[in-house]
Amino acid sequence: MRMKVCPKCKSELPKKSFNQCARYADGLSWWCKGCNRKFSAEWYANNCNRQKSAAHSYRNANIEKVRESRAKYYQDHRDKIEAAKRAWYKKNPDFLNTYESGHRINLSDRYLKKLLRVFVPHGEIPPSLIEAKHLQLKTYRLIKEKMNEQHT
Repeated sequence: MRMKVCPKCKSELPKKSFNQCARYADGLSWWCKGCNRKFSAEWYANNCNRQKSAAHSYRNANIEKVRESRAKYYQDHRDKIEAAKRAWYKKNPDFLNTYESGHRINLSDRYLKKLLRVFVPHGEIPPSLIEAKHLQLKTYRLIKEKMNEQHT
C-alpha cells in the first residue's frame, strides 16, 4: 500500500506525506504532515504562554544540564553556527554598529562583561570587577577628552 488516508482531512495521500512514528503498526503518524502542522500551530497559539513558562521553569531548574547541552551542541555544530552568524551579519551590516555602539557609549554591564570575558573565561564575573572596569573606562574617556581639549 503506497497511500494512506488521513482521518482528520479525509484525504488519501502518499505515505511520504506522513511523519514517521514507531508507535503505530505501519510506522507512520496518525495525521498527515499538513494536519499535524496546522494542529501544532493552533495548539501553540492557544498555549504559548504555558509553553514558554514550562521551558523557562525547566531551564531554571536544570541550569547546568542546559549549559552542557548547549556547549555540546555548539562544539558539534560550530562550523554551521559560525557560517550562519557570518551570513546574518553580512545581510545586516548596520545592526552590529548601532547595537554595539549603544552598549559601548553607555558602558552597559553587557558590554563590560564581554570585555572582561577574556580575563574570566568561565563562570560568573564578579560585580566588583565590572564596576572596576566601568571606572577604568570612564577615566580613560576623561583623559582622552582632556588631551583633545589641550590639542585644540
